[in-house]
Amino acid sequence: MKKLGIMGLMAVAGVTLIVSQPCLSQASQIPQTLKTYKTKPTFLPLNAGNTYLWNASHTAHTGNLKAYQTTTLTATKKVTMTVNGETQTYYAVKNTRKKLAGYVLASQVVAGHYVKGGFYSYPTKGILLSTVRYRTGDDATQTSLFGVKTKASLKPYTKHPSLAQMKKTLTFYNQNQKNKNLPTILKWRAASGVRVAMDDVWTTTNSADIVKVPMLEMFVGDKAGHSWADKATYKISADLAALNGKPKKTYGTAMTYTVPFDGLYYNFPSTTATYVMAATNMDLKHLYQTGYGPKHNLALIDLDGHPRYVATKNILSIANTKPQLKHGIWYTTQDPTKTSVKRLKTSRSKYYRVASENGFIQYHYTKGSWQPQYSIIFDRNDRVVQVKLTKATGTLADMQLSRTSQTIAKTTTNNAKLLAYLYKPVSYYTKAAH
Repeated sequence: MKKLGIMGLMAVAGVTLIVSQPCLSQASQIPQTLKTYKTKPTFLPLNAGNTYLWNASHTAHTGNLKAYQTTTLTATKKVTMTVNGETQTYYAVKNTRKKLAGYVLASQVVAGHYVKGGFYSYPTKGILLSTVRYRTGDDATQTSLFGVKTKASLKPYTKHPSLAQMKKTLTFYNQNQKNKNLPTILKWRAASGVRVAMDDVWTTTNSADIVKVPMLEMFVGDKAGHSWADKATYKISADLAALNGKPKKTYGTAMTYTVPFDGLYYNFPSTTATYVMAATNMDLKHLYQTGYGPKHNLALIDLDGHPRYVATKNILSIANTKPQLKHGIWYTTQDPTKTSVKRLKTSRSKYYRVASENGFIQYHYTKGSWQPQYSIIFDRNDRVVQVKLTKATGTLADMQLSRTSQTIAKTTTNNAKLLAYLYKPVSYYTKAAH
């Protein structure tokens, strides 16, 4: 007798069989590939909380990145998966040891990789290396390199620093925020986070002329706000870190008056890359090292809490309590009422000058007292310094505020010629005054 299968038997019995399919997940059964990577990008978790990896059908977790904050994930492809009717983008990822593998929501990871030693790198966000994880909104933005600069002059300083150099520099600042020899700007909040980021520098008002320059930044935000601030160019911060922040010379501001006399400072070891006219009354606190720049004529200093380069020969330091005799003229920073000035040996010179970065006032000892003769004012604008002479017409304030001054010389601001006018002989200005 011919045997009937189960389908045949049921048909004979008049039973209709409904064969049910296996229970499907709420995701699409097969992830839809958007892109397969030849050069595989790397990712890190964006959040410190639960970040799940899923299987291909989105029915089970294959891992939780909450416990793998420093694990670099490699993506093999980019896909879409439909979950609860909503289509979202995922990456198929795995780590190098293949302990983790699965699909992760693209919005829950950020392009980057972990660097041994406690560092994170997020190049697509403009962050080359950081001591803390990336948070949404931490992207590198714009920096404030004030002064005269051009796209061509900044080009040598747009290169990415080496990884080894960045690790050394960041470690130094992160661990030395209590170092009393460091500029104040490089100590504040360094323990909260420090990083090297490629920031936009505008060289003109045209966005096409933006130059990306590596800058040292520190975290100034809090749990609610994400905020970073640039503190120095990477180049200047790396040079200081290479010296371990140890100064060659420290100036006591209470005892000495020390300034870069021409009023210029530089953010790179180059007098052509970018220079800025310093504000008046900025004290030079530390001299770290000399010999920087292609001509080896620049010094790395602490200028009012900021690291800068200045022309070495333009560093003017005069003791407040002890006038100095140079080229047959007394130099001081004090007015004629001070005891130290009253005791000057007029037998050695009958002239003295009260100096500042803005010029000087010259006095002549005659008829038993020091009498003001004239003031020399260095009137700075963007590119030219006018050396102005004002005859003595009354009090010191009158001399400095007088509008009757005459221009007797001009010099460009991006050279080291200005200091020479402080030491010009008496005859030079006497002739100009007449």
